[in-house]
Amino acid sequence: MAKPFEIPELLASILRFVDTDDLPATALINLAWSVPSQRRLFSEIQLHVEDGRYQPCRSLLATFERSPHLAQFVQELGVEELPPDYMKRLGDISFPRLVTLRARLFVVRDDSDEVVVRTMQTLLRCPLLQCVTIYCYFQQREDFLRMWDGCSDSIRHLAYASGTRFDFVVEPSDAHTSRQRRPIKLVSFHSVDSCDRTGSWLLDPSCPFDVSGLKAFRFDKPLVDPLATILAPALESLELFSTGRDDNRRDLSPYSRLVQLDMDLSLPIDSNFRLIRTILPENRSKLRVIRFHAFQLYRDNALKLANKLSSIHHDFPNLRIVQIVVLLPNTQLEKNWKRYFRKLDPGIDLQWEFRGDERQPWYTKVHLVT
Repeated sequence: MAKPFEIPELLASILRFVDTDDLPATALINLAWSVPSQRRLFSEIQLHVEDGRYQPCRSLLATFERSPHLAQFVQELGVEELPPDYMKRLGDISFPRLVTLRARLFVVRDDSDEVVVRTMQTLLRCPLLQCVTIYCYFQQREDFLRMWDGCSDSIRHLAYASGTRFDFVVEPSDAHTSRQRRPIKLVSFHSVDSCDRTGSWLLDPSCPFDVSGLKAFRFDKPLVDPLATILAPALESLELFSTGRDDNRRDLSPYSRLVQLDMDLSLPIDSNFRLIRTILPENRSKLRVIRFHAFQLYRDNALKLANKLSSIHHDFPNLRIVQIVVLLPNTQLEKNWKRYFRKLDPGIDLQWEFRGDERQPWYTKVHLVT
């Protein structure tokens, strides 16, 4: 008969309440405790050099080199600005159960960065990999494309983090000279601080991504044909962020399956709601979630936002969640938001997130409506 505290399910529940710093100690209790402790301890790994301190990163790489079986527990891996010799060591480690990869790389610009490309090739070939976030400034088209050669068939979610740019996205490539690659069929694509040609490049023959079946999309530029036409049939979640002007080219009428809509409040509130109303009447019953993102939100705008939400609810009968994310602190708003929105339909779940001045990560996470 198994001892109660050695039943795997019970151990996993107990270890959820154990502080990460104590997991190395629990792993030494006995063999039954060792594997669950190691699984949680190594499930999410960050490899980066902070303030010139190489020792933590060097020790972690050495741990995986000395005990390769520990890499099987890694499901989420962050790689941030590692020197080439560390990148090479990382490329020699196998992560068979890696699901999420975030890579903030050195600028890839010449042959000296070949090790970065090869290591990324290795990581992108992890068989269970699904979510990839990349922050990098590429200057060579071929360097970027080679990373995806032979990549995992499981990749479904891709995000270009803020700051990722492509100097090579200037002219369309010659379809006759582009190497044939198996397209990566994406379910979600996030592009933050998109460069002007990113949209057209997604349709370029050299692009390794197939976006025709996207269900979630974030873009910082106006969506125009032909990309909008390709995305419209399948898209369920759309995040549109301002280019700094009231752009009348934005139109949601082609999108017949929208369930979730994210918008920012840097444009006048009237402009946001004018855009919402471009959803065709026969498609409005599908919309369930609206998120508004604001750097700052003051009383007058909060009241106007509340009135606008009240005015559209009868046109969107299945709207159930409105979430408002405020980045900069506003004590008055935090205290009084319930009073500002007291006239909002009680069927709507109003959710607020005040992030304050905390340091935000360089990456974003994809939110899919299920």
